Amino acid sequence: MPRSVTCAVLLGLSLTFAVADPIKSSEPAPPKMPTQKSAQAPAAKPTETQPTLSTATVPAPVSPPPKVTESTPTKPLVPPPTVKPVTVASKPHPVDNAEDLEAFFDGALMVQLESKHIAGAVVAVVVGDKLVFSKGYGYADVETGRPVDPQTTLFRIASVSKLFTWTAVMQLVEEGKLDLDADVNVYLKGTGVQIPPAFGKPITLKNLLTHSAGFEDRPIGLFAHQPSDKPLAESLKNDIPARVRPPGTLSA
Repeated sequence: MPRSVTCAVLLGLSLTFAVADPIKSSEPAPPKMPTQKSAQAPAAKPTETQPTLSTATVPAPVSPPPKVTESTPTKPLVPPPTVKPVTVASKPHPVDNAEDLEAFFDGALMVQLESKHIAGAVVAVVVGDKLVFSKGYGYADVETGRPVDPQTTLFRIASVSKLFTWTAVMQLVEEGKLDLDADVNVYLKGTGVQIPPAFGKPITLKNLLTHSAGFEDRPIGLFAHQPSDKPLAESLKNDIPARVRPPGTLSA
């Protein structure tokens, strides 16, 4: 029998066997023993039988779940019901209680003095136009051990003056007399001081408030040490700091 015919016979037998018994064994089937060829005539090709399926042993096909794509319509999510917040009326804590203020600053100031190695400090709390609390902390003179007295010990206010300056500016803004986004040269007319143009952008009050005017950092010559020194307007007119960066780009 030709080799191709033999393969066809083997495939037909295996196909019929597999369909007739859908339960597959885990053990491999024993190999078929080779048969001797007959010298008389070639063996007749067995008739292939159509495989039959038993509905009792074949489970029903299960369709896969549909794939979700961008075009697949989806049901909109229902938002959760909104819950109205419950407003609890609470009485504001008074800020003019001297005992509470003293307890707070005693804890806050002493930690700062010790961790930052600060000799002394003074605290004053004003509500409206009334001084409700003042107290000194640390030493006014470390060598002699003289404590800070809030009534007599003097401190250099330095940049604390900016707080009062900008408070006054914002009060004028509320009254409509100043504009935070206007060129400050508008308000410098008549002083003899004018900021030169640079970077195609003027300096505004908002830039000055946020320390982003773009001037060079040069404090030398801008501070008066004696009452007889030149006024600030005269000093700035002759020696104004240079503009080194566009306003509003960097706080310095």
